[in-house]
Amino acid sequence: MPIKTRPLPPLAVLHELFEYQDGNLVRKKTTSQNAQKGQIAGTNSNGYIIINIKRAFYRVHRIIWYMHTEVDPVNLIIDHIDGNPLNNRIQNLRICEQKDNCKNSVKSARNTSGYKGVNLHKHPNQWRARIRHDGKYIHIGIFDTPEEAHRAYMQEDIKLRQEYSVFNRNP
Repeated sequence: MPIKTRPLPPLAVLHELFEYQDGNLVRKKTTSQNAQKGQIAGTNSNGYIIINIKRAFYRVHRIIWYMHTEVDPVNLIIDHIDGNPLNNRIQNLRICEQKDNCKNSVKSARNTSGYKGVNLHKHPNQWRARIRHDGKYIHIGIFDTPEEAHRAYMQEDIKLRQEYSVFNRNP
């Protein structure tokens, strides 16, 4: 299912309002009491920096992508390569599909093994490694320790997901 985002303001308006500086948008002019010239624009909301332009909210990383590529990423994903949604340096951003963006997610908060893709198997003291790929689980193996299962998971993750692997984060 495609994501739905609103189109960004015209590029000329964005360049008139902001200047990109090392992962931030800096205001070029004062537009309100809370939006002063020279300030870094945006507020942290749910882990992402958002910005209000003419009473509409936009994520800053999408604006930065648009200002650098001149391609409005409407209905596309702009992924943070290092997994940090506050790191909006252009080198840390890439365009991708939703399925690719899900590939480099971190381990679930419900995880009890401490390792992504590893869980305790039915047999006592056995650890299973498995990975989800193209909508299906792939069994990697059963191991004596969670660390062994994790190493096997990492190898399979890098092999299957390549640049989108959670273990290949280095923009």
